[in-house]
Amino acid sequence: LCSCSLAERSASTIRTSAGSTGIATENQRVYSVFVLVLTYLLPLGVLSLTYAAIGRQLWNRTIPGNADLARDSQHIRAKRKIVKMLIVVVTLFALCWMPLHVFNVLSDYTELNTWLPGVTLDRIFIVSHWTAMANSFVNPMVYGFMNDTFKADLRDLAQRLRCCRSGRQLQVPVTNRCQPNGGCSGHQRQKS
Repeated sequence: LCSCSLAERSASTIRTSAGSTGIATENQRVYSVFVLVLTYLLPLGVLSLTYAAIGRQLWNRTIPGNADLARDSQHIRAKRKIVKMLIVVVTLFALCWMPLHVFNVLSDYTELNTWLPGVTLDRIFIVSHWTAMANSFVNPMVYGFMNDTFKADLRDLAQRLRCCRSGRQLQVPVTNRCQPNGGCSGHQRQKS
């Protein structure tokens, strides 16, 4: 069976039975570039182009009716926020997936395994793989933290946890506020 480390197996690096290492074969290199293009560059390009089109369409949209300075400035702030969120999502995709693809390409096109010990390669691979998989985790967080309602609810939850440490049962859904005497008072949240 294979005497390869986790990183070497995953990056298609060769190790012979004698333990010497070498650069990946031509087929493995082609496969590595194919995977890079198909799972990183193409999705990054499509994501960038579609989000740019959405941002441009959103930015060029105007509110019908007579000009209202307060309403129009609120609308511009909302547009900026959405465009900023789109940029953050694309940037996070690029940053999260880049380490894994750089590792895989370097492993197939260089003698990376001769520069670094196998344990270090394993750690680099695991961290870069986890970073890539974390992209699925961070997108909902970006959408959530850039949403005013979510942020307000999170602040409310933190406020309840901070001011109601006495172990009292909290009724849900209740918005609690700290009282000067250290207790909590609540009022029912309006349903929207």
